[in-house]
Amino acid sequence: MARILKKGDKEEDVNMMFDLKHLIEKSSNMISPESESDVKRIHSELDELNKRFDELKDVVVGVKKEGESNRKKKVKREIVRLIQENKRLNPTQLGKLLGLSRVRANEYLREMEDDKILKGLIIKKRKFYMLDNRVSRNDSDKQ
Repeated sequence: MARILKKGDKEEDVNMMFDLKHLIEKSSNMISPESESDVKRIHSELDELNKRFDELKDVVVGVKKEGESNRKKKVKREIVRLIQENKRLNPTQLGKLLGLSRVRANEYLREMEDDKILKGLIIKKRKFYMLDNRVSRNDSDKQ
């Protein structure tokens, strides 16, 4: 588990970490109350695993790029969440929902489209964005 996971890593790595997380959660419930230090150690390992799992999910889904700010990462996560809820959005709609200008919202959407997180769809001369099938399939597997 010491290796650093990168965008090229396989979905199997995500699934393996997800399974490992559940195994640790199960084992922490099976430990007797007398071994409190073991429980604390397992919980700290679980917290670390949760952090690494979130980082890996961001990389696999493509939300976080190397050198990207936390603010940008949060906005991209929010965009993914909003598009999951609304199925598709155009830059004007997204800008209103996030409190951004239409131009700035469009910059995020185009960048995420270039990264294959979103795909564009033109309807009556207006461009709407929806999740790429790869992203929506990965998120539904986790729930």
